Amino acid sequence: MSSVKLNDIWRSVNNEIGFYTSETFKDVPNTPGVYAWFYPLRILTKDIYEFINEVNAILDYDGIREAEIDFKWEIITQNLEIKSKKINLTPFEGIWSEIITNGDDTEFNELRKIIMRASILLPPLYIGKTRNLNIRCQQHVNTAGGKNNFRARFEKYADEAYSNKKISKKIEVNDLLFVAIKTKEEDQLSTRTEELVESILKHLSKPKYSEK
Repeated sequence: MSSVKLNDIWRSVNNEIGFYTSETFKDVPNTPGVYAWFYPLRILTKDIYEFINEVNAILDYDGIREAEIDFKWEIITQNLEIKSKKINLTPFEGIWSEIITNGDDTEFNELRKIIMRASILLPPLYIGKTRNLNIRCQQHVNTAGGKNNFRARFEKYADEAYSNKKISKKIEVNDLLFVAIKTKEEDQLSTRTEELVESILKHLSKPKYSEK
């Protein structure tokens, strides 16, 4: 096995990975790469339970499963709904209350920034690979329909969640965080290898909105 020092990757990772929102989608590089969409942890309420429940509502997509119980002569099937457990932050409610009642909101705004940065610690909503990261980002943001359309799946579910009052505002792909990891412009990674990378990442991170 090669003696390459993989830990050295982290010394220059900022040159290979980028984080983009609606204000900067135009800056996504026109290079090959793998990418992911994340739900940004944007706190818009001073009710901590409302915030966490809304995030969980988005992550609960694809929660309906069919289970089978195999008996000797019969198979019993049953539809199961998998959803997030009810949260209990009682030990931290006092801390939250102190932060949100700070007169000038300074501490609350700092907390919001920290939580927003932590968005990349969530499971990704979708993972893909492409020969042109910029074009693919624009396709997801602006194009409806198509063979494998993340935008259609996400916005259909988000609209249903809004209609059922699971989230307080309508959410579009344009509101999400696009994270891009460049591969080699010199095409050192073949399309076959990129497909392998995409598949490995999907199996490890299990993005909810990727097609099965």
